[in-house]
Amino acid sequence: MILMIVFQSVRIGLIGLIPNLFPAICVGGYMGWSGIPLDMMTACIIPMMLGMAVDDTIHFINHAKLEYDRTSHYQTAIRRTFRVVGVAIVTTSVITSAVFAGFMDSCCLQFFNFGWLAVIGIMTALISDLFITPVLVERFHVFGKEKINNSKQIEK
Repeated sequence: MILMIVFQSVRIGLIGLIPNLFPAICVGGYMGWSGIPLDMMTACIIPMMLGMAVDDTIHFINHAKLEYDRTSHYQTAIRRTFRVVGVAIVTTSVITSAVFAGFMDSCCLQFFNFGWLAVIGIMTALISDLFITPVLVERFHVFGKEKINNSKQIEK
């Protein structure tokens, strides 16, 4: 619902939801596969990952829309979005992961699991926003039908 409100579009909100489920599925799947119990610390991971993934998705889609409005060409808009927003998304994800990795130095297993699961969640959110979101934006033409333009003019 939040994505639909932010983007003022049910379609874009639903498209934005797909990459945001990936971190939750990965973290939950890893917890089940490795036998990590759902306790007070690990129960906080999934909502936190969803919030971070949604934030990155909002930045990516908003900038892609801005670039699409400028060029009317999806590939060019996505390429420009990677140059601007992609760098920021990667940088913040790496820094945030490093901060949560500090929990993995703890002797307490709950803190270790919290840090490790946070790193997994942040990195899978990053991967989904870099690899899934652009494909969905271009494949489903979320900003409307692409106009045919001279590609040499678009790149300038």
